[in-house]
Amino acid sequence: MKVSVTLTNRVVFFQQPYPHDDLLRYFSFYPPGYKFSPKYRMGMWDGKIKMLKYHKVPTGLFLVMKEQIEKELGITFRIKRELDEIAFNHSGIVSDRPYQNECVDKMVAATNLGGGLVLGATASGKTYMAAMYFSRLRAPACFIVDELHLLKQAKEEIEASLGEKIGEVGDSIFNPKRITIATIQTLHLHQEDPKFETWTDQLRVLLIDEVHQAMNRRNFGVVESILPLAVFGLTATLELQKKHIRMKAYALAGPTVFEYPLSQGVAEGYLSKGVVLQVEHKEYQFVRKGMEHYQNDYDELIVQSRERNNIIYDLVMEARKRMKYVVVLVVRRAHVKLLSRMFEDIPHRLMYGKKHVEDRIVSADKFEEGKVRLLVASNVFKKGVNVKRIDLIIDAAAMSSRNDSKQKFGRGIRNCDGKLGLIYIDLGDKANRFEKAAKGRRLSLKKLGVPVKRIEWTGNAEQVLSIAQKMLDKEVEKYEEQGKLFE
Repeated sequence: MKVSVTLTNRVVFFQQPYPHDDLLRYFSFYPPGYKFSPKYRMGMWDGKIKMLKYHKVPTGLFLVMKEQIEKELGITFRIKRELDEIAFNHSGIVSDRPYQNECVDKMVAATNLGGGLVLGATASGKTYMAAMYFSRLRAPACFIVDELHLLKQAKEEIEASLGEKIGEVGDSIFNPKRITIATIQTLHLHQEDPKFETWTDQLRVLLIDEVHQAMNRRNFGVVESILPLAVFGLTATLELQKKHIRMKAYALAGPTVFEYPLSQGVAEGYLSKGVVLQVEHKEYQFVRKGMEHYQNDYDELIVQSRERNNIIYDLVMEARKRMKYVVVLVVRRAHVKLLSRMFEDIPHRLMYGKKHVEDRIVSADKFEEGKVRLLVASNVFKKGVNVKRIDLIIDAAAMSSRNDSKQKFGRGIRNCDGKLGLIYIDLGDKANRFEKAAKGRRLSLKKLGVPVKRIEWTGNAEQVLSIAQKMLDKEVEKYEEQGKLFE
């Protein structure tokens, strides 16, 4: 069976007749929690999100599914291409890291097919690769972030690399240039603003930073309102094994055009070695099911737990004796402040959402300069925090997200003079509702290809740090031996 389609930069149109219902199986998915939807329960919705609508599907999704559909349904697609081409310079910024040059070449090649996903390990230099891509691109483009801190940081880095003034849209500032950094919140808020429309109508390419956090209606709405010719999604972690994430990611940006895993970065020497030690803390509580109890349980067992917070304190004090640069990670602002009071006699800085952007930048700078050796941070740490000096992370957040743990680990493996590697201590909970989350984090970190070990807390912080240090020393020794073999 032959099916005629018209392929444009962002959308593929199906010409009738075509087997709509058969194709719909490949272009639809059930979102998490669909069975709890009132419309589903009332029989008004079948629970599926359909990407094939009005005889069209996103180009990226079509390109990913094309071969499978042809093989399984016996269909041959007759493709008529109606692509608007984007012009590029023959040369641009060249990196001394071969993988970065390869990535940019692949992004350039994918641009006129709608873009794609760039999956690079945290600290692999995705913002710099964006600057390299912009140096080749002639058309107007926008680099989208989801936080003001990231806007300031990306603007500074891209401007320095590109050697041209970079625009800024966010925090009541509207100053677009050929290349502009913008927050997704501002773009969403001003979709109907004529001033914004005049600018966005000229945009040809969008790069979405941390695209794993952009799988929502707001981001899709922004892309649909701008109608660029190409969209690239940049991230270190994307759970493509999950169908609902995979299909949304392909629809938003396109197929994976480049991948640089953490293990490769470590093996090639661009990223620091790292080890994971999960320290189990037992605090018994009868498991109460349901989200209505979750917040209270989290406050009691995680935020306010005296024993658990004392473990954090003991580990930090032992790390200070060993001259470590430590980051303690939690979630709630109240937890950040509680730990800050515990460390009131120790020079430290705080990073959390309500703190002003400039304050967070100062905190990171003071840590990087060695003026303080302890940062207590919330979830903002996961988003583009470029602090190279970290050699010990204590993750006490007890979150269930496996992506989160990978992001946090990745923030600590940047190379730095005098840095041996990263020790990542995950404070795992046992005998309560957060035990399952601890196991999930441990398994996800194992999949990164780094050494992971689990021990029980016995009240001896010196013992914990000694075990972790031996793990790291062994890992460093292994890579040194590999290096000698290559020599």
